[in-house]
Amino acid sequence: MAELTGKSNDGYISLDVFLTFSKIKSYTTSVADIAAAIAPSTSLELNEERTKVRRTTAVEEKYDVDDCTIYVERLPPTTDHCWLKTVFDKHGKVVYVSLPKYKHNGKIKGFAFVEFASPDDVKKVCEAFGFVSPYKQEADVHMEQEEAHSRKRKLSELQEDTADIKPPKVPKCSEKNYEGTNRPDASIEGDDAAEESNVEKRKNKRKRKKKPQHPEAKAQTSLLVMPKCEWKRLRNKYLALQKQTMAQIKRSLLPSSNAYHSPRSTNSPAYASPATGVPDSSALSVESAEPKESEKPPLVALEFQPNQIVKLTAEKPITNVAEFKNNVRHLANVCYVDVMEGDTVAYVRCPDEISARNFVETEKQTFCGSLALLSGHEEQEYWKKINQDRETRRNQKTKQKKRGVEKVMAKAQKLMEKKNQHIHFDDL
Repeated sequence: MAELTGKSNDGYISLDVFLTFSKIKSYTTSVADIAAAIAPSTSLELNEERTKVRRTTAVEEKYDVDDCTIYVERLPPTTDHCWLKTVFDKHGKVVYVSLPKYKHNGKIKGFAFVEFASPDDVKKVCEAFGFVSPYKQEADVHMEQEEAHSRKRKLSELQEDTADIKPPKVPKCSEKNYEGTNRPDASIEGDDAAEESNVEKRKNKRKRKKKPQHPEAKAQTSLLVMPKCEWKRLRNKYLALQKQTMAQIKRSLLPSSNAYHSPRSTNSPAYASPATGVPDSSALSVESAEPKESEKPPLVALEFQPNQIVKLTAEKPITNVAEFKNNVRHLANVCYVDVMEGDTVAYVRCPDEISARNFVETEKQTFCGSLALLSGHEEQEYWKKINQDRETRRNQKTKQKKRGVEKVMAKAQKLMEKKNQHIHFDDL
């Protein structure tokens, strides 16, 4: 918008620009409706044709935006801009509310930024919601440590002063007179203690009815509020820690100097040219090309074998494909199970005709559906489909290249799996 106003000589902007905004587009597609909404405004004015708009007051640039903004977390799922404004208006003047949402479902991301008119309002809000600055926490801890140290020192001094003083001796007659019930105040003290115990019992019996808390008050007490400057500090700390961790993982993935090198390495004399002794690039290219040619040998098509395909027709759609395949493999000698999620028909390829017929006969009564051997034209078409599917899967590049953090994490996971793998001496 600033660029458009800068390009215009008189500061006017066409109302058609507002129709490109997704929020306004969801309400209306008419320029007349936008003009009618702008007409009563005191800070905006329309031209005579009511097709353009401009500001009547200059935009005040705010340089301490971060100091006037708070970060709010633990929001309820139904939070909207109006609710946030009503919650924080009690503590200061709310200027702007930013509530990020997911594009695919429109749900909130669980946090928001609320901008106030002044930094003093931010301090009031943070105090009201119980935010304590980490610097203040460190200072309080330091003060508590100093107070505890001074208390210990005073106690040790008092103990040293009173160690030499002996307690006064009490006469024997006074001890006899005031033992047990012979004391004059013993009965009075016993009555007072009984009365106090009765009063405490009565207090405990009284059931205090707690006032039901309003749902809005509960939501407000659970909110986590902090200044945006503090949020930025924590974010930068997290990003620096993440960067440091990723660098450490990358260093651990680098090959060590003691790594094993095969005899056919680039330093081998077979790769060196006879004149210079330097590894020959042509030899390297030939050697590197050889495994590439042998990586994908020509695919051999499966020959047609009659009465090996069993067709399973289920009564309900198959939802858990992995479980269905495991159950079929446990029941019979199976080479391949062809089924997709949501299908009611599955095809099972057996190694020979005998195992296919045995599978049909043994599971025909227990299976919830029908079992039958494919035959005729349907069987031939299915064998063609098998070879086509194999060729498609071979040529198809389903594996997507991982980049950045995903690539490093995948490598680290593989490395950890190799380290945790048990070595069986029989396999060596």
